[in-house]
Amino acid sequence: HALLAQLIAVLGPNAQLLHAHEREWASITFSGARHHFVLEIPEQAATDPGFLRALAGLPEYDFALSGEIVADCTATIGMPMHGGRDASVRLVVIELLTVVAD
Repeated sequence: HALLAQLIAVLGPNAQLLHAHEREWASITFSGARHHFVLEIPEQAATDPGFLRALAGLPEYDFALSGEIVADCTATIGMPMHGGRDASVRLVVIELLTVVAD
């Protein structure tokens, strides 16, 4: 999926996808989809200033999608938690709205 590949490219190789969901969306004038991604980030990587800048910049990022544009994007990072691999991790939730480009 092009959107996920670009998210991983922006956030870096430490971002591991845990869950993804997409559902169709439409308004009176637009159609598209809502995308929901949950990623796991090691605590050390999640506190890196470069990662934090990339995450903060996602709402303004110019995603290159064929036939679609990102109309809205939110990114939330959770508090540290104990991961399944004996390491502290953070969950990052990213929600995007894509609309069909005319």
